[in-house]
Amino acid sequence: MKAMMQTAAAKSVVWVSALCVVSLAACTADQEVKCGQGTELVAGRCVPIDGGSSLPPPGDGGALPDGGEGTVCGEGAVVFDGVCQGKRPIGSPCQSGEQCLSDSCLGDDRGAKDGYCTTVACSANRPCEAGSHCYYSQTEAQFLCLAYCDDAGDCRDGYACQSLYTSDVSVCAPSCAATGACPAGTLCEESSGKCVLHECELGSSNPCASDDDAGAAAGDELVCYADRLGLSSSGAVCLPACDPSAAAATCAANEVCQPLPEDPETTGLCVPPLCASTEECSAGAVCMNGVCQPPARCDENGECAGEGFFVCVGGAGGQCMPSCAENGDDDCAAIHSGLSCSSALDACLPTGAFPGSVCRSDLNAPCDALSLGGGASTPMACENGVCLASCAQGGNALCNGISSTLTCAEDVFDQPLCLPEGSFPGGPCDGEDACAPLQQGGNAIPMVCANDQCILTCDDAAGGDVLCDAIDASLVCIADAFETTQDMCLPRGAYPGGPCGPADSCDTGMTCEESRCLYECGTGGEALCTGISPTLSCAAGVYDVPVCLPLGTFPGSACRPIVGNECDQNLSGLDQADMVCASNKCVVQCEAAGPFVSGSALCGFISPALTCANNPAGVNVCLPIGSFLGSPCAGGTMCDGAATPPLACAPSTMTCAAACSTLGPSPYCVGLAAMVGQTWDTCIDADQGGPGTALICFDVP
Repeated sequence: MKAMMQTAAAKSVVWVSALCVVSLAACTADQEVKCGQGTELVAGRCVPIDGGSSLPPPGDGGALPDGGEGTVCGEGAVVFDGVCQGKRPIGSPCQSGEQCLSDSCLGDDRGAKDGYCTTVACSANRPCEAGSHCYYSQTEAQFLCLAYCDDAGDCRDGYACQSLYTSDVSVCAPSCAATGACPAGTLCEESSGKCVLHECELGSSNPCASDDDAGAAAGDELVCYADRLGLSSSGAVCLPACDPSAAAATCAANEVCQPLPEDPETTGLCVPPLCASTEECSAGAVCMNGVCQPPARCDENGECAGEGFFVCVGGAGGQCMPSCAENGDDDCAAIHSGLSCSSALDACLPTGAFPGSVCRSDLNAPCDALSLGGGASTPMACENGVCLASCAQGGNALCNGISSTLTCAEDVFDQPLCLPEGSFPGGPCDGEDACAPLQQGGNAIPMVCANDQCILTCDDAAGGDVLCDAIDASLVCIADAFETTQDMCLPRGAYPGGPCGPADSCDTGMTCEESRCLYECGTGGEALCTGISPTLSCAAGVYDVPVCLPLGTFPGSACRPIVGNECDQNLSGLDQADMVCASNKCVVQCEAAGPFVSGSALCGFISPALTCANNPAGVNVCLPIGSFLGSPCAGGTMCDGAATPPLACAPSTMTCAAACSTLGPSPYCVGLAAMVGQTWDTCIDADQGGPGTALICFDVP
C-alpha cells in the first residue's frame, strides 16, 4: 500500500506541477475535451467555428446563451454559463457538481473556498480518481477525495498542502485557519493553514501541557505516545487516550478509538477514522469501523481462538496471525497485499518482516530489521529478492537462535547472512541428501554433501568449468573430487591436484607445482600422504620440495594395486617414457635411448632429478640422482645415506658408493660386495684427508 501511494503521489506531482502551475481550472485541454460539430477548442473551451452554418455567430468571448441552439459539447465537456467547459479533476474550483469529473462539488458553504471538486464517501468500492487520495474530513465527518500535492505551490489560495501523517502523501485541504478543524494529535499552524503534529517529550513532567490540541475535548487525557513511524522531531506525539471497549464514551463524535498493538482490548488512542478498507491498514491489521484492528494476542498457553485459521507467532502474549498452511502466499494476498506466507510458521506475516520473505518493492527499505527479543535486533538485507538476517555481529549463534535450521554464510554475499543449512555452496550438511539444489538464473544446480559441506556438481553435461566460473570466478571444476566419481566446483587453490589460486597460491600445507596444488610431505613423509588418502605417496626429487602425488604417477612411487595399470605410461608425453612395476616401485625403462643420446638424457627430460641406473641383471631404469650405487652425486656432493645400502659420495669420481663406518678391513663391505657382485673388502676415506670425510667400501689390491 505504501509503495502504491508513493507511486501515485509521484505521478500526481508531475501531473499537477507540469500542467496546473497556478490553477487546475486551466487544464481542460488535458482532460481530453472533445468539441462537437461546428465548435473548436480554444483556451480550454469549445467555441463556434467562424462561419459555422448551423450555429449563431459567437458572442462576447465566444459565449452562447444557455441552452442556445447549436450549443454542442463533446465528451468530457459540459455547457456551463452558456459555454462548453471541460470537466474538472479532483481539487479544481467549482460551483456545481456538473463541472467536475466526479460529479460532486464541495461548496463555499462547506468551508471549501471557491468550491472543490471531490468524491464524497469514497471507499474501496467508490475509489478516488488518479491524482487524489481518500481522506477523512473533520468538517464533513466523512471520507472525501482530495488532490495530491508536493508543496504549497501546488494548492490554490485558501488551501494548504497537508501532510497525511499516516501515509507518505500530502493533499490540498482547506486551510485550518479558516475551518478551525484539525485531527486529534495535531495543532493548527495559523501561518501555513496546516495541521501540524502536537509533539511531546517522553519522560517529561508535563509532556502535553498545551491545551490547544485540535482533537482533544475538555477533560480528555492526552497521552504522550512514542512516535514509531519517525514522523516527529521529538520522537513522540500527544493523542487523547481511549478504551476500545467504550470508544463512544471516550472519543469525539468524528473520531474513533484506534486500538494499540500492545493491548488492543483495553488501550487505544482517539484519532480520525484511519481506514475504509483493510488495504489502508498496515499488513496484519484488519479495517473495522474505520480503525485498523491489530491482530489478537495469543493466550497464556500460546494458542489462538479459531484453531486452523490463526497461528500464534511469538508464543504467549504474541500475535495471532492468519494461517497460510493450505494455499501459501495466495491465502495471505487474499487478506492484504502486504502479507506473505512464512513457510517456517505457516503464518501470514508482513512482507519484508521475516527471514525468507520476498523483499518489499520499496528500494530504500525492502526489509525490516529482525527483532531478536529483549530489545535486540539485527538488520535484514535483500538478496536475490529475499530478506535475509545479518549475522555479522552474532555469527552462527545468532542464526541458530532465529532457527535451528539456519547457519551463518560468510562468503556467499557481500556480508555474512543467515541461510538454511544445505542451501548454499560451502554450507554445513549431514548426509547424502542434505543439500538442496542451488537456484541460479532459473536453473536448479545439484549439490552434494562432501566432507560435511554442500558442494556444487559440475560434470561436462552440466557445463564443467564454465558452470563453476558463472557461479563464482574463484571456482573450478575438479574431477573425481574427494575420492568419488563426482565432479565438483571447488575454490582454486583449495583442493590437492586442482589449479593454483591467484599468484600461484594454495591453501596452507600445499605448494603450487606446474600450476596445481600439492600437499608438501617433507616433514610428515609417507605417513602424511597416506593419512590424507591411501592413494597418495610422498614423492622426493620430483620437485624442489617433497610432495604427495598419486600412486603410480612418478618414478619411485609405489605401484597402484590395479593389475595391468600399476604405473603411468608416456611420462611427459613421451612414448619412450613408460614406467614398469619392479619390486612394487614404478620405474622408467631407459635402456632404449631412442631419439635421446643416452638413457640418462631420457631420464633428465622427464625430470632433471633423474638419471639412468645401469642394471646388469635386469633392465636399466630412471632413478633419482644420488639414490643408487654408481649414480652421480646429487649436486656434486650428496648421496642418499638412507638408501639400501646407505650411500656416500666419492669425491674422486663424483659418484655414489656404499658407505661404511669403520676404517680398515671390513666384514660389512665384504658381505655387501657379495650381495651386489663386487669385490670390496676395505673401508677407506675416499676424501683422503680432505675437508670432508667420505668412508666408502673399496677393493684394495
